[in-house]
Amino acid sequence: QTNGRIAALLDLGSGFNPEFTGREHVYLTGSVLGLTTEEINARFNDIAAFADIGEFIDQPVKTYSSGMMVRLAFAVVAHVDADILVIDEALAVGDTVFTQKCMRFLRRFMENGTILFVSHAIDSVNNLCKSAIWLDHGSTRMFSDAIEVTKAYAQYCKQQIYGDKVKLDSLPGDKSVNARTNKKKVDPETKINFYDDIANSDGWKTGAAEILGVSITQSDGKLVTTLLGGEKVALKIQAIAYQPIASPIIGFFVKDRLGQSLFGDNTYTHVQPPCTVNAGERLEAEFVFSLPLLPNGEYSITVAIADGDPYVYVQHHFLHDAIILTVQAPKLRYGLVGIAFDSVSMRKGVG
Repeated sequence: QTNGRIAALLDLGSGFNPEFTGREHVYLTGSVLGLTTEEINARFNDIAAFADIGEFIDQPVKTYSSGMMVRLAFAVVAHVDADILVIDEALAVGDTVFTQKCMRFLRRFMENGTILFVSHAIDSVNNLCKSAIWLDHGSTRMFSDAIEVTKAYAQYCKQQIYGDKVKLDSLPGDKSVNARTNKKKVDPETKINFYDDIANSDGWKTGAAEILGVSITQSDGKLVTTLLGGEKVALKIQAIAYQPIASPIIGFFVKDRLGQSLFGDNTYTHVQPPCTVNAGERLEAEFVFSLPLLPNGEYSITVAIADGDPYVYVQHHFLHDAIILTVQAPKLRYGLVGIAFDSVSMRKGVG
């Protein structure tokens, strides 16, 4: 059931006659979506400016690139006063500037409207959506929180890649109320508080190797519970092999509350040749780095151990949210990841 005007941006050029010009399609699409000619006249300049395709607005769309096509289509649906937007992978084409323009529009639109966003891009789904439906051959396979659905979908995709050679067993984690309320409380003076949440982590495993523990220490090896950001720290990940592994890789990602990967690394690019391990042997990977200045909020560290190289590999144990970080900075920090400035100044009367 729907209530309001619906605008859709589906396949590139959907409903476009290749012989019509861009201008003609603005009027055609606008009228199909319920605008009068007078309303389209009043908005045409704004639509053309949003599309930003210059003189091509008066050229047949058969001469357009895929990026120009989606520019025009998105510009129209952005100016029809819709209440519901249906968008299918439309942000996968176009340059960075236009994509960011679309994202700004979508965030403003979501303040009062509803978006049905269809995509295979996990980060985009996590970025835009609160809830997600995983469709498989026309049937609903999962309907839940967006992050939970994309986690399950990521495991499914890995299993499809590995086929019958490797079996990924799900690690459901503990989603109970007790598990959530037993998390360590953040002290009011604490800037960054972290704790090991492996017992509640979900993910998958093959049985060939296992992550045993994750810890964050100061560069001198002392365990820390509070950090300001900018300090040099050591992230240590312990693992054990249950089967021989020819080329073990241990890696991590720091993610924000939307599940977007902020930064990370793995041992393959730093440890060559790889240290082959036998069944029963243990490994410890250590990553020493300066912690970025993270804005206030909750973050998690995803860790994994794999066998192979960055292009062809099998993830033997993959844990979402193995470490939880809660940041409470006394100063505002901007962007996804902040940096330390050597100096910031402003002067009058220069020049």
